[in-house]
Amino acid sequence: MPCQHVGAVTSGTILPSHPDHVYLGHEGGYISIWNVVTGDGIPACVEVVKVSASDVLCLEGVNDCLWAGGRKGTISVYNISSKPWVVTNCWDAHGGLPVSRIFVDSYAIAEMERLRVVSVGRDEQIRFWDGLLGADWIEQELLKREHTFSTFRDLKVLIVSWNVDAAKPESLTGDSENIRFLQDVLGSVDSPDIISFGFQEVIDLESRKMAAKTVLLGGKKKGDEGKINEKVTSSYKKWLDRLIHAVKLAMPPESPYTVIHTESLVGLFTCMFIKNTERASLKGAAIATIKRGMGGRYGNKGGILARFVIDDSSLCFINCHLAAGQHHVRERNADVAAFLEEHNVFPAESVEEEFGYVGGGDGYDGS
Repeated sequence: MPCQHVGAVTSGTILPSHPDHVYLGHEGGYISIWNVVTGDGIPACVEVVKVSASDVLCLEGVNDCLWAGGRKGTISVYNISSKPWVVTNCWDAHGGLPVSRIFVDSYAIAEMERLRVVSVGRDEQIRFWDGLLGADWIEQELLKREHTFSTFRDLKVLIVSWNVDAAKPESLTGDSENIRFLQDVLGSVDSPDIISFGFQEVIDLESRKMAAKTVLLGGKKKGDEGKINEKVTSSYKKWLDRLIHAVKLAMPPESPYTVIHTESLVGLFTCMFIKNTERASLKGAAIATIKRGMGGRYGNKGGILARFVIDDSSLCFINCHLAAGQHHVRERNADVAAFLEEHNVFPAESVEEEFGYVGGGDGYDGS
């Protein structure tokens, strides 16, 4: 009997690297390990491991790893060479439906000289997987050798987030703090490579007439209602002109900057600058908005997401205006999660770059 309570046995397998042991999968997410080489010839349970919250429906031993299929369609790969076991991979293999069976494809080994693992699911699909998990292995090995083919450098980034409360650029007058505000902000970081301005409440959101027309009609460029759009756009344009002027005055003339992103969304305004010396390293620039107000229909709450790539590092900046108050923590967390989980917010990259290989032998092509 197992050394602790487990569910009913659902599956079993052996590992070539551990021929003295048998591994049994159980309901409740347990795997029990049995020693089959004993003095009296009766298998003995030596360990029970809790690996999942749901049932382990099928098991297969591949090299030093156990492949386990679950009731929710996932396949998890456990490296048992160390304790505790390490989950090296976990993915949805059959669309959320139970995995019925996992086995090594002996035909692929004999005829194709490839280690291939087959899974069968309740979705009536048979799927084939790389038994060596080569894609992940390649990525891990590349990371180990990253210093041999990559160079690293620091970037200085100045991020300015400001709720302007519907103030206009001409409001920065009067006392010396207002007059020097943008100059002091831009001087807080010595010669930044990237400058990101994220403003909130550029328009008066307390004005019901202004906010309602902007939310409902702000995307329309033509017609009588276009007047409100032009009025709102002028507020953003004034701030854009002021920021361009401020950056030009604050930064050395020999190090000019260029605007790479501007976008607005019902009171939100994002403007990003990059130093001209970095423009050659810039690619993949994109900017988008995500509406979260009224169930994602309107932009009175939401965010502006700006993304670009410098050399081979991808950067993303989020300027957001979310529900206020201590009682709206859950709503704010849900909105932030929506920003991070939105996969189609940016256009897919269409330009494929050549893959650079370093350290490459004598040039012989063995194919």
